[in-house]
Amino acid sequence: MILSSVLSLCPVNQSTNCSLDLNGGHFDSKVLFGERGFVIGTPIILSTGIIGNGLSLAVFRSKALRKLTASSYLAALSIADMATLLTYVLVEWLRRGLRVIQPDINMDFLERNGMCQVQIYLSYISRIMSAWIIVMFTIERFLAICYPLKRLKRGVGRVILYMFIVAALAVLYKPIMTREKQQRTLNKTIVVCTSYSERLSAILDTVYAISITIIPLLIITALNILIVAKLFKRNRERGDLFSEDANSKIRLEFTVILVVISCCYVVFNIPYNVMWILFRNVEHYTKHQSAILFLARTFFYMNNSANFLLYSVTGRSFRCALKKFILCRSARNDRYGSHIRCRRLGSSMSTQHTAASKHTPSVRSVNHS
Repeated sequence: MILSSVLSLCPVNQSTNCSLDLNGGHFDSKVLFGERGFVIGTPIILSTGIIGNGLSLAVFRSKALRKLTASSYLAALSIADMATLLTYVLVEWLRRGLRVIQPDINMDFLERNGMCQVQIYLSYISRIMSAWIIVMFTIERFLAICYPLKRLKRGVGRVILYMFIVAALAVLYKPIMTREKQQRTLNKTIVVCTSYSERLSAILDTVYAISITIIPLLIITALNILIVAKLFKRNRERGDLFSEDANSKIRLEFTVILVVISCCYVVFNIPYNVMWILFRNVEHYTKHQSAILFLARTFFYMNNSANFLLYSVTGRSFRCALKKFILCRSARNDRYGSHIRCRRLGSSMSTQHTAASKHTPSVRSVNHS
């Protein structure tokens, strides 16, 4: 049976000052259900997320799509999501889930000085980047739909670079305030990665949590409402929302992708963060609270792994580019047919997107300067 400190579900600061109420060391069926969902579901989310985000990155950086501004944001989002899966989701599963399968396994290296600070720092950066890339993508779509003549002065690459620098500086407090500590539990002493000042760290972590949840959610929701309202107004006045024009199709396609991604971001984030707000000052979770937190945490992880499916369902250009990518990869051993086949697929898609990028202000080339 797992120690309460190992299964603690402190959401942001990763300290182990909260624990489960085991009532004599035996789990309730509710806790077991939530625990099993976490133990089994997280590896599935990890594997599908890494594969899906890897494919998404390859597709958005392909010749057919790389010149689109929206593609650059979505490629950056794929990188941020993969980083989150590796530095946060995987580590959390090793800390909590793997020990359910192998109670005697030693994962203390994750709590040691050096490894502890690096892992926390990278996970904090990747999570804030993942949230705010969606915000910037929403702003880009909002300007393209509502103010097509207004464009961001900086290229996408520079915007993302500035975001990364700001994020890296904003969360620098976390590794500085984190240390390795020996902590006594039920019947043994364990190594934990915790903060020098629990009070100050809790305050800063609360600010961090708000910056990656509440603020992005408010911005995304407000801008999406304005975007949808503008599209319906335009369709009512002109009737060209679902026209056969290639430019309109591409604008609508990326807008639909944005709305779907944003809605899923809200859905995946709300349960876990509501639980965090309600239980953040609780030192000993009840069985019911523990089960809810296990399931909410697992559901929260889907935020970083579901985008590939969303792109495939909502994006025709994405499906075409993905088909081209798969066919070209599978035909590499065919010396006579692969080169011609790949060029045909690529040229047809490139022609379509090049024409669109020349005639619509909402789809613009990335500034490579």
